Amino acid sequence: MNSLVKLPGLQGPIDDAFLNRFIMVRPTGKPMNAAVGKWVQAEMKNALTEWHRQFRGRPIVKNDTDIKLRDMTSNLILWGDPQSNQLLAKIAGQLPIEWTAKGIRLKDKSWPADKFVPVLIYPNPFNLQHYIVLNSGFTFSEYGHLSNSMQNAKLPDYAVLDMRVPIAERIPKGVAHAGFFGERWEMTDSEGKD
Repeated sequence: MNSLVKLPGLQGPIDDAFLNRFIMVRPTGKPMNAAVGKWVQAEMKNALTEWHRQFRGRPIVKNDTDIKLRDMTSNLILWGDPQSNQLLAKIAGQLPIEWTAKGIRLKDKSWPADKFVPVLIYPNPFNLQHYIVLNSGFTFSEYGHLSNSMQNAKLPDYAVLDMRVPIAERIPKGVAHAGFFGERWEMTDSEGKD
């Protein structure tokens, strides 16, 4: 998930934000349904394991209840849903997706929230010079540690994933829908058209 674009008011490309630190933000609340809760826990555990395996380091992890204003100068990887993660709940209305206990909606397309989950990268509404990433670590192969030639993104800016498809089979089998935002992080006119 990476878009090389300039946002109004920024001095350089927003991809410079990738050079800054990031924090994985763990949910502490009750998930909107059991399937999302179970999926998020497994995905976050996998992301932490693979981060150490691939990059030989440990990311900063904080609970959603422990995020402070100073943390907004970091890129944030938000795990959970708008009910389980307090920070995600605060920005949910500013994201280009609608995510409720009933379902996920992107323009005129929708999916049930007990079987699908959105993942995306988007400018942080609290600090537009940094990103939020929703429910995703890096998306390259679990075999990326064997060769950096395999360390390229497998998903675009946003996707809707089928939670029933195991991690190892996810791409391409578990991607229900995926796409890129426009140059100003908007849903493009072609979104929602077949």
